[in-house]
Amino acid sequence: LDGIVLEDQETADAFSIAGSFVELGRVGGSNPPVYIGQYLNGATAPAPIALFHFDDGWDNSGDGGNATATLPPAFQTSTVTGTGFGKQIDFDNTADAVASEYITIPDPIIGTGPLTFECWFNIDTSTTNQTFFSEGGSTGDGSNPWGDVTFATRIDGYTDNQNGFVLWGCSTSTFEYVYWGDTSTGDLWTAGGGMKHLALVRQTASGSNSQWVLYVNGQYIAPNGQGPGSYGPMLGNLPTVDMGGQAYQVGRIAHNAGTTEYAFDGQMDELRISKSDTIYSGTSSFTVPVVPFQADP
Repeated sequence: LDGIVLEDQETADAFSIAGSFVELGRVGGSNPPVYIGQYLNGATAPAPIALFHFDDGWDNSGDGGNATATLPPAFQTSTVTGTGFGKQIDFDNTADAVASEYITIPDPIIGTGPLTFECWFNIDTSTTNQTFFSEGGSTGDGSNPWGDVTFATRIDGYTDNQNGFVLWGCSTSTFEYVYWGDTSTGDLWTAGGGMKHLALVRQTASGSNSQWVLYVNGQYIAPNGQGPGSYGPMLGNLPTVDMGGQAYQVGRIAHNAGTTEYAFDGQMDELRISKSDTIYSGTSSFTVPVVPFQADP
């Protein structure tokens, strides 16, 4: 750090570097610390397009529009490890039924650019296809669009029946899949196991493809190389689809309203969407944040 000036209006009682955050000052020694930056994995987090604290509201602290909530999910005291997290939301869905509780985020205008989707999460039941987010679109099937990009839990032969994850993306007229989790990783999450931090990154396109990268609780998770039938293993490198022009669904798939087996049953907190692939990068681990995200790093 360099060039920090403390003027005489206030006195800084605390100056510390905790985890991956820079903490400056406490007014009178009692107010919450002021966080001037968030340095994660060696990079400063850019201003987010979407940032939801879920503290008794659906306001977007980022650059985009506010979310709308269906039913809605209930607010409850946050169980994220750290300080200042306030509330979280609880999706009281039946995981293998139609999603009754979900939220809709206005189009983040990602387009074909880089993306980081992240949140804290806990899942209540060990079932497959619980949807974190789904970007609407009709690339794969114009009559009943499954969404251009969807990220969900997966427990089946493609994850060696471990609690893992799947991402599928559309390309012209078919789907491409990426799986995370197998016997070498063991379960990447357990039902009722407590809140974990998850970051899903789409890197800047190289040619016509983009690399997808996953981190769980600060650990890089390599794709497992498996793939269904003729689709084959993609190892995270999928055709770059336009992720703009559609609202994002959180807690259910962006498919017709009657679709079953894609409802999220659990809790989420501090959901952030950034048009960046530099917040988390590489295969090294990083310290999971211990305070809420800030809109202006």
